[in-house]
Amino acid sequence: MKIAHPVLMILADSITNRLSYIVETIFFKQAVVVTDQTVFNAYDGFRIAYTDTPNIAANLWIKPHGLLGQTGTKQPAIECIQWEGLPAFFETQEGFTFDFFAAAFYLITRYEEYNPQSQKDEYGRFKHENALAYKCEFLHLPLIQCWLKKLKDKGHLPVNFQLPKFSFIPTYDIDIAYSYLHRGVITNAGGFFKDFINGNIAAVEERIAVLTSQKADPYDVYNWLDLLHDSLDLKPIYFFLVANRNNGADKNISPKNLALKKLVKEHSEKYIVGIHPSIQSNKAKSLLGGEIASLQLNSEVDITRSRQHYIFLQFPDTYRSLIAAGITDDYSMGYANVHGFRASCSFPYNWYDLEKDVPTTLIVHPFCYMDSTAIFHLSMHVAEAAKVMQQYIDTIKEYGGECIMIHHNNFLTNQLSFIDWKLAYADFLISNFTC
Repeated sequence: MKIAHPVLMILADSITNRLSYIVETIFFKQAVVVTDQTVFNAYDGFRIAYTDTPNIAANLWIKPHGLLGQTGTKQPAIECIQWEGLPAFFETQEGFTFDFFAAAFYLITRYEEYNPQSQKDEYGRFKHENALAYKCEFLHLPLIQCWLKKLKDKGHLPVNFQLPKFSFIPTYDIDIAYSYLHRGVITNAGGFFKDFINGNIAAVEERIAVLTSQKADPYDVYNWLDLLHDSLDLKPIYFFLVANRNNGADKNISPKNLALKKLVKEHSEKYIVGIHPSIQSNKAKSLLGGEIASLQLNSEVDITRSRQHYIFLQFPDTYRSLIAAGITDDYSMGYANVHGFRASCSFPYNWYDLEKDVPTTLIVHPFCYMDSTAIFHLSMHVAEAAKVMQQYIDTIKEYGGECIMIHHNNFLTNQLSFIDWKLAYADFLISNFTC
C-alpha cells in the first residue's frame, strides 16, 4: 500500500500479510513498511526498525517475536509483564521491551479464540474467563490504544501521529418489540394464566390494561428514544431480530406481523437499521440469508450491518457467514457476560481471517457495555451501572475510537423493575451530549 505522506516508516526483514495488516490497522494508514534499508535510511521522518538486528538510522528498534512470520493458529506461550504501568506481553530480550506489533495482532484478531482447547459456555461461546485480557486484568482498557498513546508520550512515535477521533454511537437490540401487543391470542392467554398462577397480579393487570387500550405497551419506548436522539443530535443504530419462528431465546413477534413491518419501516426512514441474526441461524446457516432478506423487504433498504443475538461469535465461522451474506459491518465484538474490550481496542477495523491468513472486507465495531450484562449477569445497582457507563465513555474520549453501548427497548420501560434504568440512561445521554 502506498501512502502519500506517511508519518512513520517501518523497516522489516520481510513483509508478511500479518505485518502489513497490523501496521495498517493500528497506525490508521499513517505508516508504511519497507524492506529496502537504503530507502529506510534516506527517509527523513520517524523510523522504526522491526528487524532481527538493530539499524542505527532507526528511532526505535523492536526485535520481532515471530508471530507475524508464522501461519496457522498454533497458540504461543504468553507471560504478562508491566511496561510503563500497562500490561504487556511478548517480551523481548533486546531493543524495545516487547513486540507490540505481535501483541496487538494477537489481541485484535482474537487469536486465542482459535484455540481448540478453549472452554465454551452453554451457548457455545468463548468464555471471557479464558481471555488473556481477563486473566491479566486489562479487559476494561482499549489496551492497543493505551500502548500507542504511551509510545507517543514517551517519544517512541512521532508527535504528528494521530489516534482515532472519538465518536458515540447508541445502539439498540430489538429482541422483543412489544410485550403484549401483536403477540397473538394463544401467547397472551398463556402469559395471563402463568402470571396469575405465579401470583404476579401487577403483570396480569398490566396485560389487561394494554390489551384493552387503557395503557401503552411497556416495551413501546420508540417515541421516547426518538425524542432523546433528536434533542441530542445522536445517530443510533437499531438491530432487529426477525426470526421466522420463535424458538428458545428467539422470541420476537413474527416478521410477517404488520406491526413489526411498520416499526422496521419507520426506523429505516430515520436511522440505520441492521440484522440481529437469530440463535437458530447460527445452527442452520441457511436461515441467515432469509432473515436478512426479510428485513430488507420490510425496511426497503440494503441491510449491511449486523449484531449477533446473544453475542454469539465463533471464529472464523460466524464472520465468514456474515461476509457470504453481504454484511459489511458487524457490531458483535464484546462479551455478553462482562463489560470491556474483547479485542482490546475501541476503533473499527477489518477482520483478519487467521485460518486463511488474509484480511477481509468485514469491518468490526467493538462495543464496551450492555445493559443486560449489568442487570442480569453482574447484578449491578443502577447507580453502579451508570458509573461504569461514564467510565467507559471517559476512557474512549481519552484514547479515541467509537464508544458503542448496547441497550434494549424492553429494559428502558416505565415498569417498576426498569424505570430507574430508563432514567439513568437518559441522564447519561443528557449529561454527556447536551451542548
